[in-house]
Amino acid sequence: MHPDVFLVLKFNSLAGQFHWLDAAAIFFAAYFEFFVCVFLFLMVVLAAPKDRLTALIYIGLAYLAAVVARFNLTAGIHWLWPNPRPFISHDLTQLIMPDTWSSFPSGHASFLFALSTPIFLYNRKFGLFCYVSSFLIVLARVFSGVHYPSDILAGAAIGIFTGWLYSGNWNRIGDKNLRSWRSFCLVPEERLELSSLSAHDFESCVFAISPLGRWSINIF
Repeated sequence: MHPDVFLVLKFNSLAGQFHWLDAAAIFFAAYFEFFVCVFLFLMVVLAAPKDRLTALIYIGLAYLAAVVARFNLTAGIHWLWPNPRPFISHDLTQLIMPDTWSSFPSGHASFLFALSTPIFLYNRKFGLFCYVSSFLIVLARVFSGVHYPSDILAGAAIGIFTGWLYSGNWNRIGDKNLRSWRSFCLVPEERLELSSLSAHDFESCVFAISPLGRWSINIF
C-alpha cells in the first residue's frame, strides 16, 4: 500500500468515533483559517508606532504571496495535473466538503504557509503562531479525508517558497527604499516648524531633499 494511502486511512479511521474530535477537526479544517487571517492585524496594533508601517507592509506581502501561491501556482497545477481527493478514491469518512475536487497540491497549505513565511521573517513569535496554526489546519484536513499527506507537503513547499521569494525581494529592494524615505522625511511627532528653532538648534540641523521631492529637516 502506498504510504500516502496508508497514512490517510490511519488518520481518517478515527473520524466518526468521537464527537468532540470530529467537531475539532471540522473547526480547524474549515473555519480556523479565518481567525488566523484576522489575528495577523493584531501585529500592527501591538507594534510600536514607528514600526506599524513596516508591520502593515509585511502583512500585505504575506497576503500577496498567499494569493499567488493559492490562486496562481496551486490552481495551475490543479488544472494541469488533476488528482482526485482521498474520499473519492477510497472509502473514507468525509467530514467537510472541499471547494474543488483536485487534491494535489493542497491549496490551503500553499495559502497558509505562504501567509506565515513573511510574518515569521518579520516577527518570530507571530510567525511561529501562524506556522503552528497552519500545521493544525492542514492536519485536520488530512483527518477529514480531503487530502493526502503528500498534498500537504507539496502545498507547504510552494507556500514557503512563494512567501520567502516575496519577503526576500522586499528585504533587498523595498525595505532599503523605506529606510531611505524615513531618513529624509520626519514622522509627524518629530517634525519641527522652522520658526520655532533657536539659532543653536538651527546650526545643528541638516537639510535634505527627500525622494518624494519635498524638503525635510533632520535634527542630530
